[in-house]
Amino acid sequence: MNLIKHIKVLAACEPTDAPFISLYLNTRGSDSGNRQYEFAIQDRLSFFEKEFLNGGEWEKSFKKSWQKIEQYLNDNLELKSNGAVLFARSQPGNDFFLALQFPLPLENRFVVDRVPHVFPLVQFLENSHHYMVMISDSQKAKIFEIQFGGIKDIQQIEKAEEEKSFRGEWTRMHYQNWKKDQTKKFIKQKIKVLSELMQRNDVKHLVLAGDEVMLSRIKKELPKRLQGQVLDFARLGARTDEHQILRQTLEAFADFERIEDIDTLVSLRRELLTDGLGVMGTQATAEALNAGKIDELIVATEYEAPPGWRCDNCDFLVTGSAGEPCQYCGHRVLKPVNLKDELVRRTLVSGASVETIMYNVWFMRQGGVGALLRYK
Repeated sequence: MNLIKHIKVLAACEPTDAPFISLYLNTRGSDSGNRQYEFAIQDRLSFFEKEFLNGGEWEKSFKKSWQKIEQYLNDNLELKSNGAVLFARSQPGNDFFLALQFPLPLENRFVVDRVPHVFPLVQFLENSHHYMVMISDSQKAKIFEIQFGGIKDIQQIEKAEEEKSFRGEWTRMHYQNWKKDQTKKFIKQKIKVLSELMQRNDVKHLVLAGDEVMLSRIKKELPKRLQGQVLDFARLGARTDEHQILRQTLEAFADFERIEDIDTLVSLRRELLTDGLGVMGTQATAEALNAGKIDELIVATEYEAPPGWRCDNCDFLVTGSAGEPCQYCGHRVLKPVNLKDELVRRTLVSGASVETIMYNVWFMRQGGVGALLRYK
């Protein structure tokens, strides 16, 4: 699944007058008939029916989209899935429907807006690592491809030794040299298969596991490209169960994520201190986005955006109180938007990247949102 591609498609959806449903679900236990997420859905449905479904085209569109979602959940939810995300809009000539399922559970969210609610999916992508684990010993190797918190594929490599007769023909030294050569060939074979799989599946990170002797030999043979992709060396054996492999390697990625977050904030702080290519806070970030300057948007997962507006004339994002004119063109018709979602959506549409940051005291004190810029 190319989740980045799906996120970009969602981000490119322009606002319309039709309701756009974004539904995030924790479907864990659905295989045993325990559909707990239905309680959360029903509460929100009751709210929408009471507050917004008063007849007209909006209600027709909403109900048509909801029928598609219900049908999908009844007919297509896989037993192995613990999380699902569904997006739907029903509008003549502009229908949209997308359903995704994941091994990891998601927090239940039911959002209706004029555009898809993409931030939770961006955050999920940031925290759901795509990597490979190779567990190796002298006789075999297992390569696991892990994505979205589950094992996507497993490859197994067995050592195939040539049969040799040594009845006095070889000295002990000859035999030992031959064994070393066979081991080296097998290590090269494992690395070759691993490298091809990582390139083919566009995997950027690697965890190596096994006994210390074998890990030491593999390290020596790794090409530089793979050396730069190794995140951890784990003590896992060939008989380690899959749940243990997931738990231990995901812990390694959590450590990596914390370091990566710190590196990002250090870069932002350096740019701010040198009056360079960095901005901080909602107002400055929105202005940079309106000007097309953002190279990377940095958003705290806990960031709560103030009220935001989209100018109906110049289409710029505006912060401030209701009733104030657009600070760019003076136009007075401003439409309310979810500013956090809109910052993320427009950043992705511009081709820039989005980095989510787990809780950081300094960053939250500065507003919880900022950006590295392409130019001043």
